[in-house]
Amino acid sequence: MIASNSSRSSFPHVSISTQPPASIVDPGATSVPEPSAALAAQPTAQAPRQATAPPLGNFGGALAWPMPLSKSDQDAIITLLQDPDATLPGLPLVDARKGALGYLLSGSSVANADLNTPDITLQKLLGSSKAQALGQALQTRVNGIATATSSNDYLLAAIHLGLDPELRVARPNSVAGFDLAARQYWGKPASEVIDGLSRHLIDQGRATVQTANLAACLLLARTAPELLVKDVPASVTYGSLLWTQLVIATAKVEADSPGRAHTMSYAEVVAHADTLTGRGVSVQAAEQLALVNWGAANALLNVASAMPSETEMERVRTRYNRQLSTLTDACAAVQTPIPSRRAMALATLKEHFPTLDPQAFELPALQKAWLNPGRPGAFPGLYSMLDIVMEGGKLNAQEHWLARDKRVPGEVFCQLYETGRLDVNDAFGAQYDKAIASHEQGHGGLVQYLISTLPVEDRNNFEYGALEFFRTDQYKIAGDFFRRRPCTLAGIRCR
Repeated sequence: MIASNSSRSSFPHVSISTQPPASIVDPGATSVPEPSAALAAQPTAQAPRQATAPPLGNFGGALAWPMPLSKSDQDAIITLLQDPDATLPGLPLVDARKGALGYLLSGSSVANADLNTPDITLQKLLGSSKAQALGQALQTRVNGIATATSSNDYLLAAIHLGLDPELRVARPNSVAGFDLAARQYWGKPASEVIDGLSRHLIDQGRATVQTANLAACLLLARTAPELLVKDVPASVTYGSLLWTQLVIATAKVEADSPGRAHTMSYAEVVAHADTLTGRGVSVQAAEQLALVNWGAANALLNVASAMPSETEMERVRTRYNRQLSTLTDACAAVQTPIPSRRAMALATLKEHFPTLDPQAFELPALQKAWLNPGRPGAFPGLYSMLDIVMEGGKLNAQEHWLARDKRVPGEVFCQLYETGRLDVNDAFGAQYDKAIASHEQGHGGLVQYLISTLPVEDRNNFEYGALEFFRTDQYKIAGDFFRRRPCTLAGIRCR
């Protein structure tokens, strides 16, 4: 849940579990899914107890240091790449828009297949003699202290400065001048946001068609790693409640182990985040921004508003908690077990016949008899104790159950049955009606949630669309309509 305002921020303090609702529903599914493993259930794959950060972290290099590279040092790096007096081959850059990434890719051993895996691509690029020379030059230019990783850190910073020169003026949700939280992406999968950023980088001349996805992934690993989490369910769309929780879970993982989230699946991120208790400044900032984005996507905040007021954020917090509670209750409701008449009947029989072999319960050895003095009779068919208890119903006067097999205690069974002690119908009916009511209520809540995950246009159609009734008439002429053929009219043959 999201708590009330914190005294240290103008935003409400967000404090939510990263393992909330009990089920995620795929809108395309034809039935209610089984409890699954993530923000909707128990994860199928548990995250490692102690996550290990990738060697290159979140690919931010010196920009991701605890004390990030200063703006003057950032300017120095950009100047070096454009310095006409630079002594490194290929500098100054022929096309400054391609930046350090284009410079390092030129003539490298990176294959097209490698571009889909940022970790492999960077390992090849940074390990080249060309990259090492540039890294050393950058370190010297900013008077950096040499460490085992400093050269790579300056190179990664140079790559980011080339792809995202706008980063020197930080703006929420903005990467390389591209709005990650644009209205057109609300209710859409994360892949569409990544594709949009890739196209933007191509349009700006900062990447080619071949390198755009790599460039987008490098930027997002540092700024919005939740977009790179693998195997996100289709129903977890951008701006939805579960997306907001994924953002917060990812922030917790990244704070604990930078660069880890983009290597993990959705279930792993959620499972690991739930074991983390720390809430540093970066996590709090991610929580606050995630809540603002959720409020905007759900028409609770004006997207153009620079800073929501405390009153606005309190309204968002209340609505968020309400929707989370509704979704949690709905998920629990649709998992209400449907009672089994057979299971209840067996339990009742075992309770009253604890020493009897359970196989005897299903032995067809009981016959209904009419013990009217002078005119006894038997009804056709043999039934088991389980059959009779499941079917229920009262015996008429003079009717009894007679055992045709010594393994079945017919007399005791008949006494218990006649007194109603073996009746399960009333209990089953009550439990069944309650379970069905829970399912109906739960499905109603899930439908409401699924509608909230749709793009804005589709949501508006549901809320404001007018129903129109129409019909179409279709007339067809048979293929032989114009063929001359004999016909009969009133008994007169004609042609």
